[in-house]
Amino acid sequence: MDYRVFGLDDSGEVVQRLAGVDVVLNAAGPFAFTAERLAGAAIRARCHYVDINGEIDVTLPAKSAVNLEMRNMQGSMYSDFDFPAEDKQMRKIGGGAVNARLNGGGVNLKMTNINGNIYLRKK
Repeated sequence: MDYRVFGLDDSGEVVQRLAGVDVVLNAAGPFAFTAERLAGAAIRARCHYVDINGEIDVTLPAKSAVNLEMRNMQGSMYSDFDFPAEDKQMRKIGGGAVNARLNGGGVNLKMTNINGNIYLRKK
């Protein structure tokens, strides 16, 4: 399996390093410091993103076009994106599994968590 190692401090460099990559698997932690940066760069690079563990807290531009798949064994999932619900604030949208097309769909954004909550926020 091919792999690439690089820092996440420069978002432009991260997008360049993801050029030609089909899928990025984020196994670097702590996820609170890596998930948002890497997921955002993956979407800009049109690269599928998979995250596996820890408290996942990702903020994306409100108009991000993604096919969203979130799965969680232990914990909850929260988002302020437009999922069917009356409350438009940050709210619990599920536990277990959520599949949705945000803004018509686009690149795949998959966040799978074994232990901890998942937060998907709008910027």
